[in-house]
Amino acid sequence: MNVQITRIFNLRNPNKYLVYLLPEPLDEETANYYYKIMELEEIPNYKERVSFIEVDPHGIFTHKINLSTKLYYNSKTIRRLKKKIKDFPAYFVISYPSHIDIKLSTYFKIPILGGNLIQLLEVQRRTNLKVFDYDMLEHHAIEKHKHHNLVAISN
Repeated sequence: MNVQITRIFNLRNPNKYLVYLLPEPLDEETANYYYKIMELEEIPNYKERVSFIEVDPHGIFTHKINLSTKLYYNSKTIRRLKKKIKDFPAYFVISYPSHIDIKLSTYFKIPILGGNLIQLLEVQRRTNLKVFDYDMLEHHAIEKHKHHNLVAISN
């Protein structure tokens, strides 16, 4: 959550909106923490401009799978997310995209914006870095610009 919380500072721009995709229900204490930070930053209309969407609210996926896969196989959440995004041009921000991320990108017609994959693979090779699946990630985020027509799904 701490990595993603910095995204709320983008809401200083009154034309942006933010949607967090979550793997589990968001407890009230965490939501209030986010709201308090936005209040302290004097972000206007923050409660209308930030949303939290649980990707698997009915617990259909009982086995351990990553958030992207849960989203990919959950048509209700995809429809809900599509309504949020509407026809805005958008991009996914993903450090290491999986094949599911690429399929989601194709379905939503949203390009993937990420780091240089060749450099990432070189660092991985040199440092014996283990590339973890998205099970380690707590959520994705979407930023939507009202006038600039931009949506970014980040993880």
